[in-house]
Amino acid sequence: SVLRINNLNVCNLGALLDFDWVEDVRNYKGTFRRVGFYPGMSVAHPAILWDAKLGLHLMIGNLNRNSNADYKGLKDLHLPARSYCQVDRSTLALYVSANDGFDWHFVQWVILRPNYRQLSTYPVGFIDGDDMYITFRGNRRPGSGSRANHHSKEISLAVLHNFRDMIGADFVEWLMTGPEVKGLST
Repeated sequence: SVLRINNLNVCNLGALLDFDWVEDVRNYKGTFRRVGFYPGMSVAHPAILWDAKLGLHLMIGNLNRNSNADYKGLKDLHLPARSYCQVDRSTLALYVSANDGFDWHFVQWVILRPNYRQLSTYPVGFIDGDDMYITFRGNRRPGSGSRANHHSKEISLAVLHNFRDMIGADFVEWLMTGPEVKGLST
C-alpha cells in the first residue's frame, strides 16, 4: 500500500507499506518499507495494480503537463497556497515498476483532456484478461463543478484493450534485466 505524504515543497512522495493478511481486521498492521517517488501523488491518489502476467506493478495516476505552474486565467482551480506541487487533474497516465513500486517509468497517456477544468482523477482499476478497466472521478464539461479540477459530479470508465501492447515486450525486458551500460568500469 502507498500512503500520500502531503508536502507543499517536495511533491509526489508516498510511504510504501507492507501489510500481512489477517482474518481479524483489528489485528491488521503495516510495516514501513520506505519513502518513494510516485508521479501524480501530490495531485491525487493513484491506482496501483499487480499484473501477474507481466510480473510488473502498474500505476494509473495524474501527470502534470505544466511544469511552470503557469495557470494564468484559471483562478478557480484548486491551487493550494504556497505549494510547488502540480495541480493538473485533467490527465491520467500509465506507469510501470519492476522493483515493487520503488521506481516508476512513464508508458503512455491514458487520458489527456484539452482543458484543465476537465477532471480525471482518483482512479481505481482492475485487470480482466488482456484489458484494463479504470474508473475515475471526472467531468466532461469544463466548469461543471465548483473549482472543477478538484470537485466533480461524475464517474467515468476507460477501457484499455490489450493494454500490455502499450508497454511493449522490449520495454518489459529492459525493466526486468536493466539497461546495458557500455564503457563504464566498475
